[in-house]
Amino acid sequence: MDKKSTVIGILLIGIAVALMFFNARNAPEQPASAPAPARQSAPATAAAPAKPVPATAPAAVFSGEKKIWTLENEKIALRLSSFGGGIETAELKGFPRTREDRRPVVFNEGASVPALTLASAPRTLGGKPEAWPMVFSLENDATDAAAKTRTVTLVGSDAQKTVRRVYEISLDAEGKGATDPYFVRSRVEISPASGADFVPADDLFVSTGMLPPTNGDKANVFLNASWFNGDDYEKIGTSHF
Repeated sequence: MDKKSTVIGILLIGIAVALMFFNARNAPEQPASAPAPARQSAPATAAAPAKPVPATAPAAVFSGEKKIWTLENEKIALRLSSFGGGIETAELKGFPRTREDRRPVVFNEGASVPALTLASAPRTLGGKPEAWPMVFSLENDATDAAAKTRTVTLVGSDAQKTVRRVYEISLDAEGKGATDPYFVRSRVEISPASGADFVPADDLFVSTGMLPPTNGDKANVFLNASWFNGDDYEKIGTSHF
């Protein structure tokens, strides 16, 4: 086959494909088929009561009225909750949500549990983390003028253990590195309660908190879990899950 015949053959194939596409678009719509007559159902029998489905992460049951303590500097404002002693929300004062919505971004807003909530799971097959139903109170709120830091300590206890949760932020708006005003230093101290010999060594879990995706993230490409321990930054993308 010479070159001229090859070109003509390719053109004919292209025309055929174009005609098929055109005819498919302009074909008359087929009338909808008549619905099949409904079948008479058998008399309904009494159904067994539905069994409740356990939640993936059962919510802790707290008693009393929730208290909130605010720990803030010029850049961020943390709302610490007495229910579990975690960070209910973290407001980033200098970052608007969008160009149209000038309200600040609020980390963990709308989450089911505060960030840094403590949970444990029995070391058995299929054990699921359950948040500690521990109510915390304010033990100390101190400002160090020389170090330009503010520290809040919360304390909670149950029959087996006493837990102290320490949060520290920098008051230096221009701080860098370790004194960065966006850094939140958190420490957890767990000790046996008075009269207890030891603390049960179940696996301990900590909630990372969450930030919903923005409206612009249509492809969900920015969904990930990440953390910073003061030295290294780690990120787990959606491919891991």
